[in-house]
Amino acid sequence: MSTQKKVSLKVATMDDSEFVYSIMTSKEYKQYFPLNLIATNLEDQKRKLRHLIAQMQNGNGAYFIILFGKEKVGILDLYKIDRKNKRAAIGYGLDKNYWGKGIATTALKKALLYAKEKEKIHALSAYVHPKNTASQKVLKKSGFKKVGTLKDYDFENGKYKDQALYWKIL
Repeated sequence: MSTQKKVSLKVATMDDSEFVYSIMTSKEYKQYFPLNLIATNLEDQKRKLRHLIAQMQNGNGAYFIILFGKEKVGILDLYKIDRKNKRAAIGYGLDKNYWGKGIATTALKKALLYAKEKEKIHALSAYVHPKNTASQKVLKKSGFKKVGTLKDYDFENGKYKDQALYWKIL
């Protein structure tokens, strides 16, 4: 069975709190993700997930679990939804055991279809750590173009960090 048929997105629920926490607190994930967005403990993760679910219910975001078959393997979200200008930002992350299998690319393509058809989004941005070459490859395969580097975009641990900015018109 192809990766395409095995990969799906399911709307996140509170039952996914422990899985989301395990992904986001893994050493591999944290090296590329702004630390201020990572939960400090499971209760903090539940609070953050409740907020994300409420945003989705209010039409201000979408938060998904990436499935490979029936296995939870990653997370994906649409955020910063701007209804007036029909744009949003997208982010995703996979358990390291599933890297390099085409799962992120397939999940992203499914999310692009969702964004265009369900949310009526015209353009998407993605912010990526400049050293996260694997994620940048996923974006390029999905038709995103690098439009620049946001210098000193995040401030953590006493210093500024850059983010690469990618853009795609749907």
